[in-house]
Amino acid sequence: DVSKGVEKIIKNNIKDFHIFEFVGNEVFTYESFYVLILENLSLNRIIINIPYSLGLIGAFIFEKIGMNIITVEQMKLLKKDSISINIDKNLKNLNIDPQDIRGILNIYLKK
Repeated sequence: DVSKGVEKIIKNNIKDFHIFEFVGNEVFTYESFYVLILENLSLNRIIINIPYSLGLIGAFIFEKIGMNIITVEQMKLLKKDSISINIDKNLKNLNIDPQDIRGILNIYLKK
């Protein structure tokens, strides 16, 4: 969807100042997205919610000992929601229907 959107912006020579939000039809929490991935892989895992401050400390320690599990910068990104706020334009303005994330996950995770 993103590559199709960029292609249309270039081909249609869209200029001026526009912000395009390339988002799908569904909003996921971090946990629900991981559950979807685990279901796709037919895996059973326990997901433990931990307070943000503990996650930040863990990320700091992981960085210092060289374990690339999660970084402090990634933890900071998790603090913000990444959902559409309809600020300007989206895929529909480019006549693109977002693909279903479940189908995409199925393709990439089965390889």
